[in-house]
Amino acid sequence: MRKAIVAWLTLTLLVGMPSVQHIGQQQVEQPTSFPAAPTPGNAEGYTFARNYSQLVGWYQALEQRFPGYLETFKANELYGTGSVAGGYDCWYVRVTNESRGLDKPEALFLGSPHGVEKIGTNCLYWFTDWLMRMAYTDESCPGYDTAWLRWLIDHREIYIEISHNPWGYDHNRRWDRNGWDLNREADYNGPGDWGPSSCWRSVPGKTLVRFVNNHTVRVGCDFHEGLRKLMYPWFNSHWLVKGVSPITWTPYNYAPPDFYFYDAASVRAADYLGDFGGDLAGWDVGPITSFVDSIDGALVCWAYGADVASNPREDRYVNDEANGNYPGTGIMWHIYEVYDYEKDINRWELLGNDTTPGFGMEIRRYLLHQIDLAQPSLRWTATPDEQVAPGTYTFRWQVNGSLVVDHTMLQWGTDPDPIHNYSHTTRDYDEHAGDWQGGTGWHDAMNGSTRGVTYSATLSFDQPGDYYVVAKAQVDQRYGTPHGRLFYGSEPYLRLVRERTDPDFYEARQGTDGLEEVQGRLWWHSPIIHVHVE
Repeated sequence: MRKAIVAWLTLTLLVGMPSVQHIGQQQVEQPTSFPAAPTPGNAEGYTFARNYSQLVGWYQALEQRFPGYLETFKANELYGTGSVAGGYDCWYVRVTNESRGLDKPEALFLGSPHGVEKIGTNCLYWFTDWLMRMAYTDESCPGYDTAWLRWLIDHREIYIEISHNPWGYDHNRRWDRNGWDLNREADYNGPGDWGPSSCWRSVPGKTLVRFVNNHTVRVGCDFHEGLRKLMYPWFNSHWLVKGVSPITWTPYNYAPPDFYFYDAASVRAADYLGDFGGDLAGWDVGPITSFVDSIDGALVCWAYGADVASNPREDRYVNDEANGNYPGTGIMWHIYEVYDYEKDINRWELLGNDTTPGFGMEIRRYLLHQIDLAQPSLRWTATPDEQVAPGTYTFRWQVNGSLVVDHTMLQWGTDPDPIHNYSHTTRDYDEHAGDWQGGTGWHDAMNGSTRGVTYSATLSFDQPGDYYVVAKAQVDQRYGTPHGRLFYGSEPYLRLVRERTDPDFYEARQGTDGLEEVQGRLWWHSPIIHVHVE
């Protein structure tokens, strides 16, 4: 997957990064007829919804089938932003176990802002359909642990905007009905060419701003076609800040403050999602301006850096005086360019299905990777029974939601709160401390498979009584210092990085679903295991 790049690297260091024109800027005509849509839940073959209304209906059918786990709602009505040009609503979807509350780490994924680019828009539905069926029916789930999928639904809020450009979807056009490019209207170097005359004039854009500022989203993405890239900020800002990937040794211009976290996470995601649409090698993953000439007003830079109260170095690029500040930003956002138009494949027939490789499978893998990354977590893979005889017993666990495990161990004793009160600890697994990656359940993630690191410790319970065991971990500490501090200041922009590296970080706002809080900490803990010894 990671091709040899020494010669290319040498040339690039001498002459700088190449830049290519974003093919998606052209008006590309696509077929207007699609295969007949399947009944939702029938995964024999993924296909494209004929129109926006049908796509919304598919989600609503899932909502009826899986109540309590999936909800569709009109976000434009919720936030009073009006109707989309052409008479449409902004339908959003929330996937989570509602019985466990709405104060979980959030992910937000947008159906393609360019209406003609329909792969991501449809594959978001097929991911949701697959996730519900794999988690809550008796269908077989090859390659995935059903308990882990349920854990994600219990511990994350997954939001999907069904389409960011419903008129463009229905009319097979890049633009919306006003003729605006909806990925050029954001308030970061915006608006850009083909966008409206001022930022946030479209109803999908206004609704997105309101949604983001009422939530504390950790990860997000908008989907595109025209290239085969996985890209992150910056565009046309901070051009002096350069970076070299410690993973692939690829050099980049326009490196953001969270460059190293973005780089390691994006390369791992690219490896994991696979090669169906083409190999995402090191030079296909990086800051957008390394690949694309100019996309002023793109959503990705706004979603990442437009909170100028927290990131004052960005104030020159954000017209917050006119549009208001954006405290909900600070999101790890990608532009995922799914498909290169120049590839000799018929994308209309190649979404695949649950088990057949295709764009559906690739996007599923990307979404799972990002949803997990939203927050560190520890998960038991083996524990003794709750009631046992005196003896020795083995505990096994994995650390996920992170790039590197700096420290992990067990704490245990007879106090029901072993997080704070414990008598014993096991060895500290610290072999990856200070590394860029390693030690997680995503170890060697490649083409949909992993060889995740599993930790184990054997405890002796010699006397009858009640014992309480917890696993703990410290992760991603190397990423707590931002890249390019002379330009960006001393704090990361990503809330998910600050949450895991800065114990003094605290963020709170009264949002749509109540109080939204993010509390930084250095240690993360598993569920507590209670063992009764007779």
